[in-house]
Amino acid sequence: MKESEKNRGVSLIYVLTVLSIITVFSFNFMYFVREKVKINSLVKSERKVSKSFLIQKEEENLERIMKKGIYFNNENVSLETREKYFDSNIGIDNLGKIEIKKLIYLSSGFESVGGYRIKEVMDEDGNKYGIPLKENEVYRNLKIIYSRKILGEEIEYEEKISFRRKSLKEIEITIIESKFL
Repeated sequence: MKESEKNRGVSLIYVLTVLSIITVFSFNFMYFVREKVKINSLVKSERKVSKSFLIQKEEENLERIMKKGIYFNNENVSLETREKYFDSNIGIDNLGKIEIKKLIYLSSGFESVGGYRIKEVMDEDGNKYGIPLKENEVYRNLKIIYSRKILGEEIEYEEKISFRRKSLKEIEITIIESKFL
């Protein structure tokens, strides 16, 4: 075998090796581009749910609970007012009876019937209060903001309440205004 034929054989092997490497990288690059396009189209097609849509669904859920009540501790508990969905918690008292208690009188770890937590409590002058508030104390008109995260969106509900002493041991709380923010 001549030296030139050997060189041509070795050159052919080098060329084939380089071509196979280029082919492998080309196919991998095309696969990467195709997958990247799929990922980008998925990200673009992902829709963000609007806050108004979530509020509408909360209203529907509230109406359903107002009609049917809540099953708690083997009993059906009905809410007297729609605000209790946002501002009250259902629990069991020391005697084993079911009681509905306002969140402002509970520590910050409690959630309302609808899954809301107190975000902020302030009076008309802008003074902020920490919770729990004292149960047998009259406060100036308070504005309470409740919040809940749904699908990454924070839903807020505002309630303005006033306090009036009925007797030495009883305070009446009146809801002045309540609305979604």
